[in-house]
Amino acid sequence: MPIAQFLLRYMRQLQQQRLPMRVLFWSSWLLVLLLAHVTLIHYLEKLRWFDALWLTLTTVFTVGYGDLYPKTDAGRWTTILLLYAGSIFILANLVGEFFQLLSAHFQRRLHGKWSYHTMHDHVVIVGAPANHPVRYLERLIDELQRHRDWQDRSIVVLNQRFEQLPIELVDRKVRWVNGCGTSQTSLTAAAAGQAHAVILVAANSTDADSDSYTLDCIDRLRNGGMRGLIVAECVKDPNRERMKRFGASAVVRVMHGYPEAIARAVLAPGAEVVLEGLFSSEGEECERISLSGSYAWRDVLITLADAGIGTALAAQTRAGEIVLNPLGKTLEIEALFVMMDDSGSSRKHEVAALLADKKK
Repeated sequence: MPIAQFLLRYMRQLQQQRLPMRVLFWSSWLLVLLLAHVTLIHYLEKLRWFDALWLTLTTVFTVGYGDLYPKTDAGRWTTILLLYAGSIFILANLVGEFFQLLSAHFQRRLHGKWSYHTMHDHVVIVGAPANHPVRYLERLIDELQRHRDWQDRSIVVLNQRFEQLPIELVDRKVRWVNGCGTSQTSLTAAAAGQAHAVILVAANSTDADSDSYTLDCIDRLRNGGMRGLIVAECVKDPNRERMKRFGASAVVRVMHGYPEAIARAVLAPGAEVVLEGLFSSEGEECERISLSGSYAWRDVLITLADAGIGTALAAQTRAGEIVLNPLGKTLEIEALFVMMDDSGSSRKHEVAALLADKKK
């Protein structure tokens, strides 16, 4: 009776231990009993060491081929006590605890409580838009992973937008840390200091406080020794230079409807300046020039550049298709899309005549 009470009390204490410790405990006991059984069978049954090991493993895993079995009473009692009453019971507990451990790890990952501090050369996306964050992250991540040099690069998102990681991001093999970019603990859990690139996403396009959050995050990253690329969204234009002084590699305007823009800044640094120019009427802008005729794209590019009018980006065919930079092709063109400044814009009426002269 005292032995039974002791065992019950010990089992209750064991259940209060952390799950990894319980797995280690049962694994250690199983190993001890298996080694003891192999040793005793070797001497009691006069079997080779390998045969004793074979008999032990086929018994404890309930395979029971029957080619080897204990023939002496001592060997049989050893098997009953060490394997039937001990090891098989412990193995069942160990399997249960192991799967419980896997489930606990999965739940921690799913709820953003896992630490990825050993990762390196990955991408960390800090923050997410207040509206439709999952859809935004889907598009941003898809754009990154479509690039051939980034297909196998791991992605960690760091935000507090979810109760658990959405299935859309699970399917994309994204890791999640439930935290914020102004917490050093959260940045460490996301291994932001060892990342190849960190993308800082503003909560919305109007809240200037987002810039304060971004500046704090940039400062923490650079002071922590992060040497990778930092691409930050900026709400207020006066803060753009401040972000660069703090250590941002690239600063882009908030364009949550077009996450591909910030992805370009990561995949091709400097491309964000080109894209912002397309979206802005400041300086050069993209204009449409009506045209009619068949032209080689090479001639279009050279003619507009030589005349100092602008740079042709795309063409609209007579079928209504918009073709981006159709190098090496001759098209029936209905209109051109040209990047030009004010002086080029004032001369766009000359384009048809210049191209006609080129064809002569």
